[in-house]
Amino acid sequence: MKPIQIFMGFILLSTFGLNAQKIMYGISTGFNVVNRNYSDYDVSSPIISCNANAYIGYKSQGYWGLSIEPGFIRKGCNFHYAPYRFKIRDSYLQMPILVNIYFTDKLFLSAGTEIAYYTQFLGTYDDLLSYRKKLELSGLIGINYNISKKIDIGLRYNHGITSISSFSKRYYQYFQILLRIKFKV
Repeated sequence: MKPIQIFMGFILLSTFGLNAQKIMYGISTGFNVVNRNYSDYDVSSPIISCNANAYIGYKSQGYWGLSIEPGFIRKGCNFHYAPYRFKIRDSYLQMPILVNIYFTDKLFLSAGTEIAYYTQFLGTYDDLLSYRKKLELSGLIGINYNISKKIDIGLRYNHGITSISSFSKRYYQYFQILLRIKFKV
């Protein structure tokens, strides 16, 4: 956990020199379609889940910006392996760290990485409980639109880079519809 704390400290310290009028705070929530990708066989189907995040963003005078979105997400899948059927529901603390590229004042692309820390299993069975890795790293890309100065909507895709298992290659991936409410400081 030390590398994450050092990295987050660096990010926070680097924002002290920024013009405070360009820093935004807010909250966001998302509607997610999540699935666990099994590299060795295809036995899962997606679930509908949610997330809730805080938002800290910076927009430069130019065409770029940065954002950090610490929060909670539920991931999982429905696992089908005849004659068995299981529900897998995993809870994660997540930290998307994104670079935003602004095409216009209202339309922008977000890309970056998400660091997620596994916290809890809720479900009927999980084939990974004894092989679970606590940290997950994934890539994220999305398109966002400013409905107003205080409200954004977005569509994102996230795919795991590191396996969530030490036993076999298994990744989470999800599509997300996002609503963000911003408060300018």
